[in-house]
Amino acid sequence: MTKLEGKEFIPVRLSTLRSDEVVPFDVFIYVANHQIHYIRRGDPFEKNRIDSLRSKGVHKLFIPLECEKSYLGYLDAGLQQLQNASMAVEKRTTIANSTLMNLAGSADRAIETEFRYRDMENRVQKVLGFLGSENGIARKMLDQSGVAQDELQHASNVNTLALILAEKVGIKAPKDLLTLSMAALMHDIGKVGLPIDPKTPREKLTLPELELFKTHPQRGADMVADKPYINPAIVSLIANHEEMGNGAGFPNKKRIETLPLVQQVLNICNEYDRVCTQQCATAFQATKLFFLEKVGLFPLPLVQALAEVLKTG
Repeated sequence: MTKLEGKEFIPVRLSTLRSDEVVPFDVFIYVANHQIHYIRRGDPFEKNRIDSLRSKGVHKLFIPLECEKSYLGYLDAGLQQLQNASMAVEKRTTIANSTLMNLAGSADRAIETEFRYRDMENRVQKVLGFLGSENGIARKMLDQSGVAQDELQHASNVNTLALILAEKVGIKAPKDLLTLSMAALMHDIGKVGLPIDPKTPREKLTLPELELFKTHPQRGADMVADKPYINPAIVSLIANHEEMGNGAGFPNKKRIETLPLVQQVLNICNEYDRVCTQQCATAFQATKLFFLEKVGLFPLPLVQALAEVLKTG
């Protein structure tokens, strides 16, 4: 939730707004400490305006809180098109990627009630259905997404890569894949509200900031632990997502090999995407550095499976 000039707004990704379609909600942009009413409800969002914002590096817009229901309905209309084979796959992967980023960004609100949480689950399942509908879709999504520019894109990248790797190592049950996907999108929820600039690499944090940063896995688990409608396995996945090696991770310095395979998958994908961001490299460009520097932090069969995934898609 964001307050701009005393009014309550929620952020939305520019990539979730479809060009030349009418938007059933008001859209604002925040420039020079002022909110500008950029698109009025019922007007189309012309492609040239979207392209102009992208060229200026704008990724986030705002809608009034009271428009959230209309925005979610708009997102659902886009999700219905994921199975539309007549639509270009590039456009469908854009819808899927932007949906994942939006879900990651709204996870702190989605966990507040069972109704909101089930809505999030339903949208994730639609993306999962798209991922499984055609060989190579997940790889196309990673290709299109590129280097994570923020925490939401990171969550989306981790989600997609983890789902590919999970199937590679034999995790194929729909329930397990949904659990992994939900956890991947929410794994950094504990960072919400921390007084740390999310753009600051952990290597550049001060010692007090680093100690605070290291609380985010357990803090995130605590945020969802008391929700009876959230699978306890998700709580555990969030709590342990930074564990690696033989006590090289945090917060509890656990041995990665003692954790469930689905946890190992989440953790290696989380660390891999972090390296990608550090190196400004896509998922298919950072392999050499990762396997040189991180190979001892994860079980060798898992590392080999990830290498195969990144080689063949």
